[in-house]
Amino acid sequence: MDGKFLYTVAEASRVLWGDDHKAAQQKTRRLVKAMDLPVVHIGRSWYIKRDTLQSEFGPGMFDDD
Repeated sequence: MDGKFLYTVAEASRVLWGDDHKAAQQKTRRLVKAMDLPVVHIGRSWYIKRDTLQSEFGPGMFDDD
């Protein structure tokens, strides 16, 4: 994911589950809410910080590290 700092729910779903379909995005949103992870809200969009994904789910999931 080319060194981005913020990931949309679809991009985070692709990183976590390898899929960005609606069901995977809903699963990602539920997981973020359940774990009470910090998100950035811009309008109706959710953005999840790369650092949050790395600290909670492991740094090995990003190809560009």
